[in-house]
This record gives sequence, C-alpha cells and structure tokens, in this order.
Amino acid sequence: MRRSVGIAGCGAAILSCGIAHALPAQGSFEGTVTYQMIFSNKAPMSLVYMFKGSKMRVDMGPQAVVVYDGTSGNFVTMMPQQKMYMEMNAKDVMAAAKGDSTRSPADFKIAKTGTSETVAGTACDDYVVSDTKHPERETDMCVAHGMGSWMSGNGISGLFGGRGGSALPSGYDALMKKFGGDFFPLKVDSKKDGQDEMQMAATQIERKSLDAALFATPPDYKKLDMGGMGAMLQQPPH
Repeated sequence: MRRSVGIAGCGAAILSCGIAHALPAQGSFEGTVTYQMIFSNKAPMSLVYMFKGSKMRVDMGPQAVVVYDGTSGNFVTMMPQQKMYMEMNAKDVMAAAKGDSTRSPADFKIAKTGTSETVAGTACDDYVVSDTKHPERETDMCVAHGMGSWMSGNGISGLFGGRGGSALPSGYDALMKKFGGDFFPLKVDSKKDGQDEMQMAATQIERKSLDAALFATPPDYKKLDMGGMGAMLQQPPH
C-alpha cells in the first residue's frame, strides 16, 4: 500500500486526541465512508464516517458516537450503552488546550506528485504535505476533489505537528485555504522523522441520503457534567 491516510476517532476520550475546526462541506457528497486506521504499535481499526451538509458523524462501535457540526463548531460525544452524552465547542476546547492560533497557509507546503489513484472506487490525486514549523513531519495524501471538505475532529493533529491539538484549529483552516476548500483525503500516511505514525485508507464509499436524526442526540440521553474538563485539557500530554 502506497503511503496512506490517518485520521481516527477517540470515542469518549476525543478531547485528548485533538479537535479541528472544520469547514462546512462544500461539495455534493452525502453518505458514508468507512476507513481503516493503523497506528504505530496498535491493531488496525475500522471506523464509519457519515457526512450530511455541514455535519459529520463517526461511529466507533457500541462504546461511542461523535457528531461534529462544522457550522457551529459544536461536537457531541454520545455513549449509547450508558445513554449519556457530553457536548463542547471547538473554540472552548482549543482555548483550554492552549492551541496555536497563529498558523497561516504559508506554514504549509503542498506538492502535487502528478500521480493519481483509485481508492474505494473513487479517483484521488497524490500530494505530499509538509509543515515548515514542524520539519520533522511529512504527510502523504491522496485527495479526492469535488466531494467538499473532509471534516475532522480527531487524530488529525498528526498532520500538523501538534500533539493534543496544539496546532489546531487554525492549522487545519490554513491547510483548507491552501487546498481552496476542496479537500477530501481518501488515503493518508502521517510520518515523523520518516517513521509511520498514523495511516488511514478508505475501504468503502457509499453515496446516499442520510436521515437527519442520525446527527441528533436522542431525547432520552442524559447530559454528562463537563466540570473539570478544561483543567484536564491544560495538563501536558504523557
């Protein structure tokens, strides 16, 4: 497999995994994308992403579901087994995590390799992305165009040299501007010092209409008290 794609979900622990302030989808894609994720020293995992308008839902099995609204910046982590949920806003998360708000498109270099692939039946173009503020990191991507902006709230910090979202959300926005808002990666390989950290590849893409209820919190779910979460975010990563 050529250098691939890495963006994963963090379930109820999503706050410690990085959050991106995503742009609303600008293409016509609505439906589901199944990704296989590979992290160093961990077993592969499969996650189902659902996209509808400015919203994205990530199903991580029975333990957790994450819904992100790219318009409001709100995200909700639901725990179906406990019938509970917690809700926060991307800006609040970044303020607590002391994210870097100084990123600009000039910080990123994007080189189109001139090669293309077909991933899960969809054409994509190969790119190499580097961050001038984090030269130890490089990311290979195969990006589909015409599907809008991929909206990510988890694991994407590896693309921008940040840990725990330290370069987000502004780093993500800066890269979106670099791509012109037409950014939907189907494969990604995030590397540090030449070593794979995180890989992701789409294995199935289904274009279909989705029920808006999939992106809403069930009325019988109880809201989890978020007291003390901000203090947790300010602790240095282990």
